[in-house]
Amino acid sequence: MILVTGGCFQGKTEYALEKFQISRDEAADGRTCPLHMIYTTKLLYHFHEYIKRCMEANQELDLEELERRNPDIVLVTNVMGWFPLTNLTGLTGRRPEESAVRRQGGHQKYTG
Repeated sequence: MILVTGGCFQGKTEYALEKFQISRDEAADGRTCPLHMIYTTKLLYHFHEYIKRCMEANQELDLEELERRNPDIVLVTNVMGWFPLTNLTGLTGRRPEESAVRRQGGHQKYTG
């Protein structure tokens, strides 16, 4: 499992597709793909949106199960304000649901 992360609109998805030689047809958009697709796709971009959708559907993402079922997946996500200075700049907690997504995305249980 590989995680590619960075700021918005920085070319993360295109970088990952090229770096790991994955075609666009082999990738899934976390904003719109069926939730079960994470177990079969080679690359999932907008992973932060995928986490948000899981939370809205009251489904928990088990990263140990993901590693077992799709160990070579590449996950592409935006940085979600996990840096200490974000609390000082007011970037976290603009809306409670955004803070919840940040916490869930940053604290997934993973022991691999």
